[in-house]
Amino acid sequence: MRIWVCALALAACGKSANSDACRQKARALGELLITASADAIPPFQHEADVHPILRTDLAAGPIDYAPVVIIGTAGIRYQGEPIGSDALVDRLAADYAKAQGAADRQGPRKPPREPRRAYMVVDATTPSTEVVRVFDAVVASGLTAVGFVFEAPQPLKPPPRSSADPALDKIFASEAGDRASQLAKFASGEIAECKQLRDVFGEVASEELDNRALTISRQVAPALEACNCNVDIERLRSTMFRTIYIERPARVVQLDPAAPAEEIVVDPTSTWAELSKRLTATTKNVRFVVR
Repeated sequence: MRIWVCALALAACGKSANSDACRQKARALGELLITASADAIPPFQHEADVHPILRTDLAAGPIDYAPVVIIGTAGIRYQGEPIGSDALVDRLAADYAKAQGAADRQGPRKPPREPRRAYMVVDATTPSTEVVRVFDAVVASGLTAVGFVFEAPQPLKPPPRSSADPALDKIFASEAGDRASQLAKFASGEIAECKQLRDVFGEVASEELDNRALTISRQVAPALEACNCNVDIERLRSTMFRTIYIERPARVVQLDPAAPAEEIVVDPTSTWAELSKRLTATTKNVRFVVR
């Protein structure tokens, strides 16, 4: 989803309304989008064979770009591609070396990106021994800042559909590689007559931010008021909401390789649904021991 937000930003107010009505609609839309974009958009897509565990005890937090290892019922995937265990170690080590080199070339960054970070997205039914085996391989490659990915309930419900939704349905059903450009073209038409909104998208696109969606959402209401809502508010709401809304928000137990590792004894007959309960919001680092 993050790439779609970037594309929407690159697209850089039905139509003109009186100031009071405009202010009311603009602020309502702004509040909706801010709420919808509170969760950072994860740099990975959920897969059909992976059902992460639902957790209500983990807070939302930033999710950085990093390598993603998925363990589903169909096997292991790395960066979206099926991969064997032996090849996984080599790929992880090579990508870690690249990340280190990129971090050195980029110099200081705020906030600094952790080159040792990797995410593990695990289906609840995965045997614990398989999770431990893959985790050990990830750590052995040098990617020691592992984040275990879970899901949280999404209390926010989508707003009513608008005349834009049939076209958006087709865009979101298209091939993943085509969505960003299609969405950018569609969004550019929706904001064409509100210069202030176009400026917001353009400015955000040129900045390196952890949550572009939230940054844009906070500026939507002022921009709309400045152009007297010279857009179709309902169509804009559909376009922006569907771009930033996360139906299954991710939550992460993020390990810190600098922290002492807590030893967790693993029952070899257990599944990830059972083992993952040992990882809490206060977990800093772990070492799994199967016995």
